[in-house]
Amino acid sequence: MSDETTLSYTPFVDQVIRYPHLQFYAASPDEALQRFGPRATPQRMFDMDLGIIETCQKRSGTAIDFAEFIRENAQKRPLFHTALHPNGEITARMVRSFASQIPNADDFAISCAERYLERNEGINSSTYHPVRKDVLEALGFDWGAEYELYRQLLDRRSSGDWGGIIDNQAVYAEKFGNDTWCWLALTQAHTAIGSMSEAKICLSRLLDLNPGHVHSWLHGLNLFLKHNDHDGISALIHRARAFFRGQRIFSQMMAYFCLNTGKAVEAEPFARDYHARTPDRADALVPLLKTLTFLSRHEEIRQIVNFEVSVASPSRMAEIRANFNGSPELEEYLPAE
Repeated sequence: MSDETTLSYTPFVDQVIRYPHLQFYAASPDEALQRFGPRATPQRMFDMDLGIIETCQKRSGTAIDFAEFIRENAQKRPLFHTALHPNGEITARMVRSFASQIPNADDFAISCAERYLERNEGINSSTYHPVRKDVLEALGFDWGAEYELYRQLLDRRSSGDWGGIIDNQAVYAEKFGNDTWCWLALTQAHTAIGSMSEAKICLSRLLDLNPGHVHSWLHGLNLFLKHNDHDGISALIHRARAFFRGQRIFSQMMAYFCLNTGKAVEAEPFARDYHARTPDRADALVPLLKTLTFLSRHEEIRQIVNFEVSVASPSRMAEIRANFNGSPELEEYLPAE
């Protein structure tokens, strides 16, 4: 279903099942502030989050009390990667909630899935971690020494302390072996210092954990480009083609692959395919417009951006600006805010 451009899948399914809306803005204060204003303190957001979850779980009819689970356990350990990306513990409970609505569901199979998911990271293609210490203090949360070790890992990645990451690889892999950002940091560290064989192992684990995120593949491309490994690039493309099987994200990935290897002409059909098949996402504009920039087709860029701006709602316009952020060659085509 990820390859459909419609946001409603109802005509394609046998039965509609429901689950509660789960959110945790308390631990992402910058986004809460942007969405709700200066009164959105972490504690107030936490209370509101739980209230919304309680209301939604009643409406969904789930037999699982997600709000109470979060209330009891959020103080002890992180349960969300972002406001709407739960970890494996909550994901496992969501699967149980789904299964309870399906007639004659195999309870043993569901229990096995739950146990597997509980040990893994859940949905984590992007993250607000590490949560700031002052936010945890404001909430009265204590996530323990292991979270401080995780904070250290992410801080070292942010600062480019690749030696520090590699020196602590064994403990990071032991503690966070099911975490995307652990293997991303290790891949980047080994890429930076030139340990190619270790970088390939870490990249493979990263792609096992997070193959649906285009940036995982782009980090792989960066590894092989840095070491001029054309066979590695070919193998990476082959792996992506086998995984995506013609889905639109493969075209997105290939557009960036071609652009990053200086092949703008080859990038264009991929960029156009992703743009045509992805009208619901503003990020589909970026590879196409970057390709046209490389090809010096500025008037075409202007026409596309002007049309998008003319029909964009305020939320869509915000999404466009967010996707253009950091690309001054695209931002210059946008009207002033």
